Amino acid sequence: MPKRLNPNRIKKYRSYTIQEAAYTLDIHKNTVARWIKYDGLPIVDNKRPYLIRGTDLKTFIRNRNTEHKKPCGLGEFFCCKCRQSRSSSQVFVEVYPTDNRTGVITGFCNVCSTKANKFINQQQFKQLKSKLGSILPMGEIHIDGGADPRVNGAFKDGE
Repeated sequence: MPKRLNPNRIKKYRSYTIQEAAYTLDIHKNTVARWIKYDGLPIVDNKRPYLIRGTDLKTFIRNRNTEHKKPCGLGEFFCCKCRQSRSSSQVFVEVYPTDNRTGVITGFCNVCSTKANKFINQQQFKQLKSKLGSILPMGEIHIDGGADPRVNGAFKDGE
């Protein structure tokens, strides 16, 4: 599975060899060489060792990361099983408030029926409520309403 690389690990005023770039990004050196050969990562000149400007590498990584993002629409979830944005049936959507500003929407994928969650803010909640109408059910909150766990004590006979 491809991982999302952190462009903040690259110093923009430094030049990197292929090995240094690979070590900094924690990837194999052949990956960086493939980026140069096939994906258009610019190098300083065609002399060896190949040098890559930090600004070019940082821009390349940022562009690569944004290409792989799959944004979800208002009523959509990202299904981890299907690896795509999917809509959920209105019958199976529930909202769980996490605090007074955010919440979690829980639903099921229409294709594979996998449970999916999505964090939303107040504005998204209002938009979703106007889209779905008043059929948006609220999930149950914990019985005691507290966030701290309770320690289970051992009960003695007769108590």
